[in-house]
Amino acid sequence: MRILEAQYKYLKVLGIGFKHSIEYRADFVLGLLSCFFPIVIQYYLWTAIFTHSGTNSVFGYTYNQMLIYAVLAALVTKLVSTDFEGEVTNDVRMGGLSKYLVQPISYFFYRIYRFAGEKLLHAMIVFILIMGFLFFYQVNNHITITLSQTLLFVLVIMLALMLKFLISYAVSVIAFWIHECNGLFLAINVITVIISGGIFPIDIFGDTAVSISKSLPFYYLTYFPVNVLNGKVGFDDIYAGVVIQLIWIVIFMLFIKWLWRIGMKRYIASGG
Repeated sequence: MRILEAQYKYLKVLGIGFKHSIEYRADFVLGLLSCFFPIVIQYYLWTAIFTHSGTNSVFGYTYNQMLIYAVLAALVTKLVSTDFEGEVTNDVRMGGLSKYLVQPISYFFYRIYRFAGEKLLHAMIVFILIMGFLFFYQVNNHITITLSQTLLFVLVIMLALMLKFLISYAVSVIAFWIHECNGLFLAINVITVIISGGIFPIDIFGDTAVSISKSLPFYYLTYFPVNVLNGKVGFDDIYAGVVIQLIWIVIFMLFIKWLWRIGMKRYIASGG
């Protein structure tokens, strides 16, 4: 009975997150439109590079694969983005965390379900855009995206969402020690987008950078999911990547639990 009651509470939180995403849907649409400009820039950039390179492959990508990567990377980066760090910071700084501590609810799971609820609508819209783009590209350029690639992409993008949530949550817990974190959050987000392959494929930095990246969590946020759908990653590499995603998820969950335990010792509920 208690388990059912707990699930009901968190499902209500999920619903709150979904309603919040509907309330601010215009903001999401404008965010998607902002992805259009980098895509246009990359289209002309890579078209010029392939035209003057005299080869059919650059950094291991064909022209079609590179254009697909540019579009998918922009959409996936938007999908896995998080914006709750400021809310956690304010809860810690202004004492808003106290109202969660005195209720029979876990703040961590509250944030997970709230994040999941907010991403439901976004995920559906982005997935429709991705499938529409790929269908158009298949019809006009004779590329092949199989059902297995699509299903594996859904799996790895769900794990990428969870991993990005945990990374952002771990960063937001810094608020227990640093009160003004907005500049830090912005810098970390920009760096994360770059090293996760959100702007350019990691391949352009060389084989050494790719090898190092495979052992880091950022590799599995954008670059890995996009190349699963792009067909550049073999099944064995996908299996290994999913295992590494799960390992990083466990590591961050343990790390967050440790940070939270230490941080709560510093929490004074000022302003609450």
